Amino acid sequence: MDVSILLVHAFFPDSPGLAGSRGELAFWLAQKLEATLSNRFSYRRIIVSRDGQQLEGFSELRTAIAERSKTTSQAAQPTIPPDLSRQAAPVR
Repeated sequence: MDVSILLVHAFFPDSPGLAGSRGELAFWLAQKLEATLSNRFSYRRIIVSRDGQQLEGFSELRTAIAERSKTTSQAAQPTIPPDLSRQAAPVR
């Protein structure tokens, strides 16, 4: 079973962490995790106004969710390889 993680980091436009050292560290660490874990980890940063308006990063987030949904639904359907199906014992 493959497990993948999509980490969404949300900021307000005036958040000190957006351009500060914490935000930069999170972005750097996420890049390292994406490189190390390949397709099993993704990081997306979104910016939301205090009244809930979507300001930045949402189209990329939607794309990442759609891609993960495709791979998850395909992976969630277990298949028995043809050579093992002949060897399977009958269920009683």
